Amino acid sequence: MPSLKFLRESEISGDLFNAPEAYKVVTVNQVGAMGRGIALACKERYPIVYREYRWACREKLYFPDDVMVFDEEKVILLATKHDWKDPATVEIITRGLYGLSRQLPTLNASIALPPLGMVNGWLKKSQRAEVFSLLVELFYKQDCTVRMYLPDVLYEEVHAMYHSK
Repeated sequence: MPSLKFLRESEISGDLFNAPEAYKVVTVNQVGAMGRGIALACKERYPIVYREYRWACREKLYFPDDVMVFDEEKVILLATKHDWKDPATVEIITRGLYGLSRQLPTLNASIALPPLGMVNGWLKKSQRAEVFSLLVELFYKQDCTVRMYLPDVLYEEVHAMYHSK
């Protein structure tokens, strides 16, 4: 049974923290700012996560190959861009997804993903297709459940990619 699913955000009332999966992936930059979207919601909900993340960025200890896992809060930080002012890049997202895939065996829990760099990160359609393909490659046959919650327009886009063939 496939362990990767793409679902509509409306299933969780547009709030990733409402998702039933054990861990929530929060998209971040590498400069320590959490000012929009899911990152801001995480900062407000878990101030300790923000403090540790900001410290790691300032000390240059956080790299895109890494994901920061906060077991107590059940949060995983994954970089999608270098600076909050920059657009997301497929390269940084790819490195983060490989980092996440390496962590899955030790987490042994379900994962909820936001639309990685696709809303506030300004990825173009061709770039989003690359990210969707990588998600399928890395997570489709994992032993744990990985679900990506998407706005309707992105859900329709990914649905067309995989169900119109």
